[in-house]
Formats: sequence, C-alpha cells, structure tokens
Amino acid sequence: MNVNRWKTAAAVLAVAALLGACSDGGDPTPTSAPSGGSSTAAPTTGGDTAEWCEPGDRAESDYTLTFGEMGAASDEWSSYLDRKWRHYLPFTFTNTMDVRCVFAITVDLAVDGAGGKATDGFSVPLMPGQSFSGQMFDLDVALGLPDTESVDAPAALAPSVTKAKSARYFGDYYDLTFEVGEREGVGSAATVPVVATTTAVSEGMPERLSSARDDDFWLLGLDGQGNVITVSRNMQPALKVPGETTTWFAIAGGGSSGYARELMPMSTYDSVKSWTFVAQPVFTNLDK
Repeated sequence: MNVNRWKTAAAVLAVAALLGACSDGGDPTPTSAPSGGSSTAAPTTGGDTAEWCEPGDRAESDYTLTFGEMGAASDEWSSYLDRKWRHYLPFTFTNTMDVRCVFAITVDLAVDGAGGKATDGFSVPLMPGQSFSGQMFDLDVALGLPDTESVDAPAALAPSVTKAKSARYFGDYYDLTFEVGEREGVGSAATVPVVATTTAVSEGMPERLSSARDDDFWLLGLDGQGNVITVSRNMQPALKVPGETTTWFAIAGGGSSGYARELMPMSTYDSVKSWTFVAQPVFTNLDK
C-alpha cells in the first residue's frame, strides 16, 4: 500500500471535518530521522479556553505571510513531478495572535496581474508568535517552465491569501510521551513512525463527541529557534488511553494535495532539532 497516498486522503478528510465545525532527481538514500526521545506533546496549558482560538475566518491582522524569490531544487519532489528540476516560492507564515491556533490557509498565484494560475495551501498548528516556513507552488506546472535549474521567471508573480480559516489547537489534549522512530522507505514512500504512550486526557480538556472516534495528528519538526520547518499530518482512530499507539507520517515533499501537502523537501527533516507531536479529537463537545 502506498502510505503517502493513503495518508493524504485521510488528512484532507480530517481538515475538512475540523474546519467544517468551525542534490539530484533520484530517490535519496534513507537516513535516520532525529530521535524524539521521551517528551511531552506540548507545553502544559491546562484546559483554559482563553489559550486557543475559536474556529472561523481569520483576519489579516491574525497572521503574516511573506514570500521570497523563486528557488530551484532537484529532489524527490521534482521526481514526483517527473522532472529533474522544480521551481517554487519560499514562504514564512507567522501566528501573530496571543493564542495558539490551527490555521488553514489557501493562496492564489497571479502572474502578470492574471489570477488563478496556481492555488496552494497548508494546515498547521502554531503557538503564539511561532512561524512555519516552507516552499509553495509547483511553478513548473503552472508556468510551463523548462526543466533546467536556471529559468527566466515571469515578470510578476503575486501570491495572495484567498482563504484563512482556523480551528482550535488544544496543545496538550493528552497526557503523553512520544518517540519519533527512524525513517523508512525512499522517495514518495518515505515515512516516519511516532510511538505515543498515553496515560490520560489532560485535566480541563473538552470531552470528545461520542461520534468522533478519530484523532487529528500532526508531526511538527522544529528548528533551533522553536519554529516549524516540517509539517506532516494524519488521521486515524483515537489514541489508546491508557496505552501505546503508533502513528505513521508520510514525509515526502509535494506528493499530497490540499491542506495536506508537505510543503518542504524531505531533506529538511535532516535539519530538525526537536519535535512536537499534536494529537486531539476531530470533534469535541465545543463543536455541538
């Protein structure tokens, strides 16, 4: 079974449910992912609703999104596109609110004033002031660029946010420890496992809806400043409480769609300094 494609379908479904309630072109040699060791899923915050945002539309003042100059790369992402080289726009997104939040952002690309040339997006949980950096748009597909490292860019590339939604980010919904395992597979089939040992639901957290049997999961890789440089998603049956659960995350760049796209090449995982593992119900009694 192609884990990457299975995970994509599940993650897209999870995002829809959550927001509805509110080198060369060959496959790289597998390496070990940084070990997560034993660590808590997120800083302890209790169950104070003032700690997380409410679902709904987000104003421009709630975040910043900046783009850099067009870049080029030859990696598993370009191989997925059947190319030696791919071209993209680097970006940094920051939560400027004083509460943590799951953001779902859709971005349109205009070329020489004509919109709709490409659409991309992402979903990421962020703490107050925390940033997420990645690479957006398959510009070669959108613009018909030649398969070379250096290309003449169109006169004006203008990305703009067309939709900014939010959902609650509970942070430490469970009292748990987790460990990130070693990378398995190559290319678009590359995955990493996370083994979570759960003892209880954290005090003060909202109850899971009886019909919501699944959890939403994110594996966030952080740099030395605590900002997010890798994001991978999954949805599967809720964590065992108490108990041990293994969740697999696909990590290949660009191989997904919608909010589940991995907007960073797999090589970025080699720069991860620490991990955040997020697990929370798709629906709680706050969604009634």
